[in-house]
Amino acid sequence: MTRKPDLPTFLYWIMRVFLGGLFIFSGMHKLFDPLGFAKIIFNYQLTPHILINFAAVVMPFVELLCGLMLIFGVFRISALVTLEALLVFFTILIGINILRGLDFTCGCFSNSTEKTFLNQPIVSFIKNFVLLAIGGYLIKREKPLIKTRYSSH
Repeated sequence: MTRKPDLPTFLYWIMRVFLGGLFIFSGMHKLFDPLGFAKIIFNYQLTPHILINFAAVVMPFVELLCGLMLIFGVFRISALVTLEALLVFFTILIGINILRGLDFTCGCFSNSTEKTFLNQPIVSFIKNFVLLAIGGYLIKREKPLIKTRYSSH
């Protein structure tokens, strides 16, 4: 007996391409301007100085690679779990700085420190929860990596 998907398959694909594309876009601007991204990380005032440059160089590659993996369907669960972990991490950092009352921009889609609607901390905080929900749904839709006699698939 096969189970019916709770959302049409095309919507599942749209969500996968959307999330993957968003992280590709997010990683690209950071990849081409690691110094600008390092300044954004510094402005969070939560990262040890010794790790700022490392994070500014490595994180864009992780975002880009996971976005591509998600779109092309290679190691989808690994890509989704990694992206979800990044989203949780940055949601916590944004939340901490909102509570601290710091004036900062998230650095999600631009290295600019100029305030726009989309890089406002509270907007980024809410956006991350929406992206976490999308990623969580996609993980739930994936088939188990290993079939066991207890798997329902």
